Amino acid sequence: MKKITIIFFIIAMIVSLTACGQGEGQGAKADHHAMSHNTKQTSGSAEPLRVDILTSANAFKANQKGEIKIRVTKGNKPVSHPEEVIFEIYKAHQQDASKKYKGMNKGNGLYGINMTFSKPGNYHVIAHVTANGTHTMPEKVFHVKPS
Repeated sequence: MKKITIIFFIIAMIVSLTACGQGEGQGAKADHHAMSHNTKQTSGSAEPLRVDILTSANAFKANQKGEIKIRVTKGNKPVSHPEEVIFEIYKAHQQDASKKYKGMNKGNGLYGINMTFSKPGNYHVIAHVTANGTHTMPEKVFHVKPS
């Protein structure tokens, strides 16, 4: 009986130590395209922060001005005062040359920037939004056509 108790104790310790080692970066995978980080404890609703990139992926032609627009919601309610709305844009395979633009509040949870792409090609747009202590960063590839 004493041997069974010792074996059970050893197995329980191994399971406990293994579970403690499964932290962020070991057992959890991060998706850059829809990453969400809770940076502080919030007292509001448990509803997730949602950011939708509304502009069509084929909306732009080179050297023609257009608007990139997003909708920010928590639950079904628009977020009117996020801490941050930043658009990061770079041409495919040139992330080191990315540029960041501050989003303009259009009202009712809508934010956007006016943009002109000088050359045709594929451009990545990442909408960095922080609201109520949560950061999310959805990404969309825009296919800019020749003018």
